[in-house]
Amino acid sequence: MNTSWGRPRPKFSDLSPPSDDGDDGGVEPIDSLTALMSTTRVAPLVDYPLSGCDGTPCAELQQTYVDGGFTGSLKNFYTSYDNGMKSPEKRFTCIFTCPISWENFASGNMKRDAFNQGKSYARFIDGVCWHNTKKLAMNAAAARALDCFSLRRCHGTDKSPWRRCEECPYLSPEDAPQLPALPPNVALPRPSREVEGHDVASPKLALVECYASFFETLKLVGFRMNDPADEFVPGKNSYRTWGMNTRPEYWTALFTCHLSGERFQCGKLIGGEGTYKEDYMYFDQDHRILVPRGIVEGASINVDDFIRVDLIWYKTKKEAIDAAAGRAVDCFRLRSSYNDSHRRYCSEIPYTIKNSPAVWKSVSEHALRAFGGEEWPLVPYDERFTTQFDVLDIHSLLESEHDWRKRYRKTREMLECECGAQIPEAK
Repeated sequence: MNTSWGRPRPKFSDLSPPSDDGDDGGVEPIDSLTALMSTTRVAPLVDYPLSGCDGTPCAELQQTYVDGGFTGSLKNFYTSYDNGMKSPEKRFTCIFTCPISWENFASGNMKRDAFNQGKSYARFIDGVCWHNTKKLAMNAAAARALDCFSLRRCHGTDKSPWRRCEECPYLSPEDAPQLPALPPNVALPRPSREVEGHDVASPKLALVECYASFFETLKLVGFRMNDPADEFVPGKNSYRTWGMNTRPEYWTALFTCHLSGERFQCGKLIGGEGTYKEDYMYFDQDHRILVPRGIVEGASINVDDFIRVDLIWYKTKKEAIDAAAGRAVDCFRLRSSYNDSHRRYCSEIPYTIKNSPAVWKSVSEHALRAFGGEEWPLVPYDERFTTQFDVLDIHSLLESEHDWRKRYRKTREMLECECGAQIPEAK
């Protein structure tokens, strides 16, 4: 395959600090500059609201998701309802459901200067925060979500989170207050595999379409290929299955991306409850294989010498392969800013390259096979698209020239702000 860029792009590795071989172009070492700035900084770091969005939580929340790669509308993820009373006693509350994690955020009590509330006081009755208008209730739910997101971004850093509501934000869903009981005719959004009444495509077929669309889009942003796009879609050799060696037999599987070498394990198929179960194996780091837990726990072996790997097991190989393909599709849609990325095959939260599950990422990058199974597909490092074009994620190649350079400039400015070193301009 002969590939080339229509327009040359600088590498993100150009943003790395100068090397230690002395050829740093006369730039002062970043470590010393960072130390200097840490002693001269006087202004506190605050996670301020997005520019132009202060006082409009719904708009800010929408832009937050857009910046994170989700380009769909959040309109259908607000669940509003009233207290069943007539005016002037009618009040509204709302719950926002995250389309990525499906975490729920109930309306909070916005601070007096938020959203120009004036004399529109929120009222708490039986743990429910009621507002005078539906619009206020929606913004209060958005504000609650933004407060939690801000706290999670700032946790463990020097930055202070920004508060829009009187209630304290929380770090994880487990710390969230209990949601109010919903009226009988109200239901919260849930992950869905429905596509406007049509039959849902099989995960394997959807994965093939993801790759075909990926290559077609590459052409639009300046990527040149001599071969047709459908020659680069994954085949059956990209999958591996292995059994649990129990009665009845259960199977799990993985899918290996032939462009990046990334491996995806089975997810829990939505609507497939009862067809799978959760169990685990151990990773033997010396022999680089996954070993059944019965072998490790039944022998005089210290389990601390192994890494536990949680897996999802299905009754058939076909279901296991579909679950691995579905997990990959969910992640690819998220990374490519697919507008319907809230429609998923698996119930687990999709992830980007940067927030891949730590244990699975480490094990999948080093394991050769599972006990009693075939060797896993291997994509040599030098043959990967990610190596060829110096990117972590193949989907970053889909960016337009304007968006790519905008992201490069933002990264460069952030590094210059943090360490004061001169970073090369994108040519």
